[in-house]
Amino acid sequence: MARDICKVFAINMFYKRKDLGLTQEDIAQAVGLSVSAISAYENSKICPDLRTAEKIALALGFRLPDMLK
Repeated sequence: MARDICKVFAINMFYKRKDLGLTQEDIAQAVGLSVSAISAYENSKICPDLRTAEKIALALGFRLPDMLK
């Protein structure tokens, strides 16, 4: 994903997760990743590939396009 899209994804990921009352550990377990990976995605340190981004979006109850707005 392009850098600007990664930032949008990261911001949405953080706020949607918080709104749902979920922890980074909850999301990590749901998608089979480490907590440190989830943290890195939320802080725009690294950008998830499309498959991973879609898994995260679905774990949060959203479609990937909704996470990129």
